[in-house]
Amino acid sequence: MRLTYIVYDLCPTCGSTIRRAAIDRHPTDRHAAIRSLKCTDCGYEKNTVLSLRPAVPPPPKLTA
Repeated sequence: MRLTYIVYDLCPTCGSTIRRAAIDRHPTDRHAAIRSLKCTDCGYEKNTVLSLRPAVPPPPKLTA
């Protein structure tokens, strides 16, 4: 399943706004996803691996 959304980030190549992004499942790791950003002006692409594992809560503070 692909999730597409709007992102307003600057392209490092041409300086225009990157407006299109998608999140896909990682092909080999079921606990990860790949976020792809693409510049519509110059075609620059940036991919980031995202963790799908839940965040570990900090240990409780002990008071004496």
